[in-house]
Amino acid sequence: MEKENIKLQFQLALPKWLTVDRFYRVVFSSMMTNPKLMECSIESILSSLMKCASLGLEPVLGRAHLIPYQNNKKAGRPLEMQMQPGYQGLMDLATRSGRIRDIQPYVVYEKDEFDLKYGDANTITHTPHRPLKDAGKPIGGYVVFEYSDGFRKKYWMDIDEIYDNHRSKSQAYNYAVKNGQKDTPWIEYESDMIKKTLIKSGSKYVPASIEFMEAAHIDDAMELGEPINFDLGGGDLGEDIIEMDTDVISAFVAMINEEDIELEVAEKFVKQSADEFEVSIDKVREAAIGRNSKEEKANFLNHLRAFVKEQNKPDPIRSQYKGLKSKGFKPWVKQLIPEDFDKLPEIYRREIRAKWADMHDKYPEDYPKQFPLDQKEEGEEKEPDKEPIIEEPAEKSMFDYQMEGKDEEKQERDLGRDDIQFQKELVAFMEVIGGKKFFKALEDMGYEKSHEIPTEKRQEVLNTLKNIVDAENE
Repeated sequence: MEKENIKLQFQLALPKWLTVDRFYRVVFSSMMTNPKLMECSIESILSSLMKCASLGLEPVLGRAHLIPYQNNKKAGRPLEMQMQPGYQGLMDLATRSGRIRDIQPYVVYEKDEFDLKYGDANTITHTPHRPLKDAGKPIGGYVVFEYSDGFRKKYWMDIDEIYDNHRSKSQAYNYAVKNGQKDTPWIEYESDMIKKTLIKSGSKYVPASIEFMEAAHIDDAMELGEPINFDLGGGDLGEDIIEMDTDVISAFVAMINEEDIELEVAEKFVKQSADEFEVSIDKVREAAIGRNSKEEKANFLNHLRAFVKEQNKPDPIRSQYKGLKSKGFKPWVKQLIPEDFDKLPEIYRREIRAKWADMHDKYPEDYPKQFPLDQKEEGEEKEPDKEPIIEEPAEKSMFDYQMEGKDEEKQERDLGRDDIQFQKELVAFMEVIGGKKFFKALEDMGYEKSHEIPTEKRQEVLNTLKNIVDAENE
């Protein structure tokens, strides 16, 4: 892993906030806790670690686990490393969509004080028993997804559903039970596995990120005993990393640094170009550094600069409020006209509301809890014979939302039902065609994350995915 070409590949894959040196330290620390990992093939080690890097998950603190796996499908039954996301990692990935602010999974035990009510109230009351070791067996669990605008979605699962539909499908668990062993996550870390199951199952009803769906797909495959071989377009990822030309990568990185362009942006353009011209990423990098001709290098840089300019193009709406501090943001919101605010795209309205909520948390005396544009103007005539409606986002139910007294646009803004339905349809397509084809299809359409897909393009994306499914069924 100290070879220059390998280190450079990790540098290109890792997010800006995670350095290669820190990533290496965490990896080596994790591998030292399980000596069997050191016996895994170098290709599988590099493949699993590169997937950790590309997802931005460190194999520490429950974010990702490195597991030695005996591959019975290969000659000699080699020991291979597999990356499996932890529940903390899934939580991190889900919040990266920008639409989920927080996720809190809970396990409920026999002696806990617990009450669940559906309907108009849709409430959960839970007081854990202490000490935990005397709380008894788990009877179920729930997860609370908090949206960026404060709305909360709750999802409950009985323990029978968790065991029958999830634990029973785990090959590792079934093997351990059959052989009288206990070294399996469902036995050693049952609480964590229940939480992970809650997050994955509940995510079908909230707008999660594409990275989250990819990680959930990897985790499901591991549970079923069908580990995924990650690749860079045509081959095993570990082998691709080993065979990469150090000189090309070094020259490419040096050129990008000289241009004062972020590596992450440059790599996005390289990948986009490779897909467009149906060539390998290595071929694009070779052209970029002018290995064949100076004209190719000049052409690449011209297109890259145009791409960067487009990426950095200021957003005329978002630029108005993104940089405002506590003293400037409040008067900016106050001067907004409700009719104009309601015409803004949903993503802007959510961001503005979320920023107001953050300001309220920091400066409660200056920023009231209620968003100003939700208040009726003074002197506005009230509807006769109707009790005032007191809204509390945390207590609204997606399934039993009362339309009385609320227009459709307000309901859609609060619940984001279109977002949720769209994400559910994406997940359904992924389950049909498989994760690899699904993510490749999105990339071919020019999208890396689901929330990048504009509302007006959603049906086009769904139609494309449907065509793929129809083609496979012919």
